[in-house]
Amino acid sequence: AAAAAAAAAALLFTLDDVCLADAAAPAATPPHSLAVLLAACGLWRPLAAYLRLLRSTSPLHAHLLAHAELHAGRYGRAAAAFRLAITRATASSTFSLADLNLAARVPALPREMPLQGPDEEAEWCLYEYAAAAWGAFSSLGQAEHVLPFADTAVGLHTLSLRAPRACSSAHLVLFTHALGLSHLRQAHNALRMLDAHASEHSPLGLSLPANDGPEGLDRAAAVAARARLYGECRADCLNTLVSVLHERRQMAKLARLPFEGQLRMHLVDTLRRHAPNSDVMHTAQGATVYEVLYALQVRYGDFAGAARSMYDLSRRLANHCAHPDSPAPAWRDLGLSGRPGVPASAPAATSAEAAAQAAVDQVARLLVRQAGGLAARAAA
Repeated sequence: AAAAAAAAAALLFTLDDVCLADAAAPAATPPHSLAVLLAACGLWRPLAAYLRLLRSTSPLHAHLLAHAELHAGRYGRAAAAFRLAITRATASSTFSLADLNLAARVPALPREMPLQGPDEEAEWCLYEYAAAAWGAFSSLGQAEHVLPFADTAVGLHTLSLRAPRACSSAHLVLFTHALGLSHLRQAHNALRMLDAHASEHSPLGLSLPANDGPEGLDRAAAVAARARLYGECRADCLNTLVSVLHERRQMAKLARLPFEGQLRMHLVDTLRRHAPNSDVMHTAQGATVYEVLYALQVRYGDFAGAARSMYDLSRRLANHCAHPDSPAPAWRDLGLSGRPGVPASAPAATSAEAAAQAAVDQVARLLVRQAGGLAARAAA
């Protein structure tokens, strides 16, 4: 009798899966199927084998298969299964993204503003599912599979319009993981989108009010708060970008990326803040912050700023060379002689100030040539 009851229960659970596979199951409540039972028990290998035999087109079955592949360490297949679940739920007339999130027990994320209309509800459900997917990959250190789902989230109009905090967080996830994988172009694109959101006149967000009444003032306050939120996230990303590239000795790559408008000004400010704590001597491993700052300023016609950068560098070099405990003059390692017409072995009576000034002059000329070449290569 017990065996018969167990067989009947298994048959009922399997019939639920068949109904899901045929898109005939009701979507009002989470289904009680054998696949869901196997997933709840953590029996991932039997679940994967069962779903392959079932050959289902259900979004829920695709989601469960994604988790089975995830636990098996087949991360590429898991990412493809997550995307398949989204595609099937979007195209289905009987099992929507909201139904998928309910059945898959995807965590509901807090809403910052009321959503308006079914389209915004659907996009919010897509954001919740994408966030759950990238969270699963991020917890396993699979950054390359985080990027497609974060990229999907940042492209949702509902997210940028109704949830600025969630939108800025999604951009930060995309930027951080792209930079960690050295996908500099993708990280730069996320930074540019953040800059567009930070603008009060951005077409991606709210526009400034046309009247000065209470409603207009509230709208202006919302615009300012939105711009401040995105601006803070943009500043964090710029600081991270400069710090990481400086640590990797890849500062020259900044000169190959397009920075326009306010984003360029914020980048220059970030480089200026970073420069006092950075290396001053050019090495074979990469350009210095001062070189890149100078190259960018020359490239965009800010010659006064370029002169200021050279002045700041000369003061640091003079301070470095004037100290008696400083290491051997680095300009000799670069193959430089003394002043024009003066041999490298200067008289012993030369003062520390004169030696420091000679170093500043020579290294500054070398830096100008190198930075000019860097700007020319970046422009080409």
